[in-house]
Amino acid sequence: MNIKFDVYNKDCPSRNILAAIGDKWSILIILKLSQSTYRFGELKRDIGGISPKVLTQSLQKLEQLGFIQRTEYHEIILRVEYCLTALGRSLAPILKQLTDWTEQHMDDLLVSNLKPQFECTEP
Repeated sequence: MNIKFDVYNKDCPSRNILAAIGDKWSILIILKLSQSTYRFGELKRDIGGISPKVLTQSLQKLEQLGFIQRTEYHEIILRVEYCLTALGRSLAPILKQLTDWTEQHMDDLLVSNLKPQFECTEP
């Protein structure tokens, strides 16, 4: 496919992807799944603060977009596992850099939040 996408164009479908992967829960789910395959309860336990409803919605959205795979095992009790697809694995290192940057700069970010407004600095 040789279509040119432009995230700055208001009508570009790439914006929907950015919105979907840019929310805090999607980022945390993708990063957690980059470590291993998880079941729903394990994800809920390990991702502090996420409600079952939001986790379900986020997993469904990420599956529809092709970032994660949901596998059902029909045993005595249905078992469902989630893992990253190749597409999800390609995104995980980028999100890891973002969360690493956030953790490294939290002192500055917290101080900045105490000011009435942010100051711009030259790159």
